[in-house]
Amino acid sequence: MTLSIVGGLRASSTSVAMRRMFAMIEAKYGGLSNFLDIGNRAEVITRVNYIESHDLNRLMTHEATALHVKAFYDKDGEHIRADLIDRRKRADNHPN
Repeated sequence: MTLSIVGGLRASSTSVAMRRMFAMIEAKYGGLSNFLDIGNRAEVITRVNYIESHDLNRLMTHEATALHVKAFYDKDGEHIRADLIDRRKRADNHPN
């Protein structure tokens, strides 16, 4: 969802609000580094082409911070994505 921005006012006020929020968090809790996991819990699990069920289990139980699957998206499948987008656009332009 995109929000309309008139003269950059919304972007500017959002930016100011975000800076104030982080300043308040750092003042109250001592910096964002205190919120970061360290050790095994900070691990980024890396796989190529597949995901293993125990990797998802570790991620969902917060025993790992992230799961990075290299080559998970088939680059040769780009034509499928383009076709789906084209179909959606045609459906939006010609509702039944």
